[in-house]
Parts: sequence; structure tokens; C-alpha cells
Amino acid sequence: MVSLEFDGEDVKIVRCNKTFREFSERFPELSKTAGSELFQALGMCELDGQMVFWDEKTNDGSNVHAMVKRIMDNPVNGVAAFVVVVLEIKPKEERQLTYADVAQALSSDYVYLYYVDIESEKFVEYARDERGRGISVERHGENFFEESKKDARDYIYEGDRKEFIQAFNRENVLSTIDEQGAFVHTYRLLIEGTPTFVNMKAVRMRSDDRHIIIGVSNVDAQMRQQETIERLKAEQTTYSRISALMGDYIVIYTIDPDSGNYMEYSASEAFSKIGVPKAGVDFFADSQENVRPVIHPDDLEHFLSAFSKEQILENTKGGQVYKIQYRMKIGDQYEMVSLRTGVVEEADGPQLIVGVGRSSVEG
Repeated sequence: MVSLEFDGEDVKIVRCNKTFREFSERFPELSKTAGSELFQALGMCELDGQMVFWDEKTNDGSNVHAMVKRIMDNPVNGVAAFVVVVLEIKPKEERQLTYADVAQALSSDYVYLYYVDIESEKFVEYARDERGRGISVERHGENFFEESKKDARDYIYEGDRKEFIQAFNRENVLSTIDEQGAFVHTYRLLIEGTPTFVNMKAVRMRSDDRHIIIGVSNVDAQMRQQETIERLKAEQTTYSRISALMGDYIVIYTIDPDSGNYMEYSASEAFSKIGVPKAGVDFFADSQENVRPVIHPDDLEHFLSAFSKEQILENTKGGQVYKIQYRMKIGDQYEMVSLRTGVVEEADGPQLIVGVGRSSVEG
């Protein structure tokens, strides 16, 4: 059983003779009825023992702003006591747009919402309800921008942290809103330990210059898709340029210059029959071994001395193209080929491109 005792209009005492979790499992229908915000607030308070704030509309349209705190446990009979304080009641005729109204209206698009008093920097944080029923109050607080800076150190991906802290300060946010109508910033938030792209948008409340509302939406899927599209475009452009450069190409590789990881990008049918691995973890070491059966014996020493990691990295600095010519066995005969290598900048860092083509196209 749960009983409510009223002390005037300000304080309600809630007692239950079982743990709240047991009670909620026994009466799940209460979470779907009127007063469910109180029910949820009690549940949050039972689970973490912290003070919980919430807003709720009454049947007559008034808005109640209240808090609940667990104050006592009786280890003998299992009774828990909570104090619920009604902080403010705004009658319907006086009630303007509330935090809950705004948050509820936007909850389908945002994972976090903040309602901020820019003069006092007091704020209310809302988060998406895990039950999918809209939003719920996470916390009330003060010193919003200072708290945001502290949160950034714990919850924002390290690579985006410095830029966020520099951009997200009171002066910059308000001046950007005044000049452009909104402050917008995209960064990676750590959600369950995974860097996830989110987009923050801050705007002033209409007819209320004292408050801003800030929404944080999950845009990870869109950003990943855009990154993939841009990378494919860049790779296709790189491939087209190399193909044009090599002319009658035999094989093209992409290599991470730091780790040595490599992958065959494209190869002619004749080269594929040689049986050289299409990928590996040390391009330079593998190449030194794989070329021995296919390079003309008279050119092998020249190739091995010229085709080392040190030589290639040194001779591709500043956008230079490094070239080596030698005879290579293709099919049943040796042909003069030209190996060209250079560095291209891609989205995930510099990549070394190595291509081998027939020297007859050199001109």
C-alpha cells in the first residue's frame, strides 16, 4: 500500500511498505495514469537516493513545479518515507509556456534539452524518457556554462573537447544567437562510451529574451553516411587520377605510411595471376620478398636498394612523386615497368599510393 498525507498545500509524505521497485512491479499501471510524473520521480529517488525535481500539469490546467527526496528507511518493517515539496503552482490563467511544454513538443527530435535563464544561469535539463513516453527532468542546476564546461571533460569525445569548450561560453553563444538567430555546434558525445555525433542548437525563447532553449540531437547516422559518401568520392577521385597518371596500369596499392598496412586497390588480370598478396601489415617488408621471383635478376639489386620505406618517404615529401624503373615478368616475358609513388591526403589521414604501369606509356 502507498499512502499520501497532506500538510497544508506544501508538503506531502509518501510511505510504502515494500521497496519502491517491488511496488512498481506490482502496480505497473500507475506509470501510465494521471500522476505518473510523481510516480516516476519517486522511482528515480528510490533507485539513486538523490533529490528529484519535476513539472506536471493538473487536471484544471495548472502547472505544478515540485521536488521529492527520500528521508528515511525503517529496516524492521521495510517502510520508506519520501518528502515531496510543491515549490510552485501556476494557475491555468496565469500559466505561460513552461519548460515541460517546450521539452515535450521537441522531445521527438532531441535527446537532451536545456531551459536556461541567461541572467541567473539557472537551468533545467531534460532527457528522453527511456520508456519512450517523451521526456523527463534529469536535473535542475545553476551556473549553466560552468557546469557545461565540467561536463565536457567527462562526456565529450577527447578530440572535440577543446573546440567545444572554446566555443560554448556565454558570450559567444549569446552573440552568435543575436547575430545569426541561433548557435549551432556539432561534436561527438560519449554515449555509453561510444563517440556519437550530436548537433547542438541554441535559440532565444520567443517573447522572452531572458531565456534560451538548447537542444542536443543525435545526428550520428547522418554524419557517418556523409563521411562515407565523401570518402568514396575522394577515393574515386584519387583512383581516377592515378589511373590517368599510370595509363596502362598493372597494379595500384594504398598504404598507411605509419603502420605499413596496405591493400591492393586495383590490379590487371596478368598481375593477379602472379599470386602476390592483396593485403598485409608491412608493405615494405612484403614487397622486398614478393618481387624477387618477378623482377629481372639484373634489376633486382637496384630495386631493393631504391624501394625502401626510408627512400620512399624521403622522396615523396612536399607532394613529390618518386619513380623507379625496372624489368618485371608479366606472363611469359619481361617488360619494362615504372613504379610511381606519392602521398595523398584523405579524410582519415595521409595515404601512400604506389602504382606500377608499363613504361611504354611514359613517352
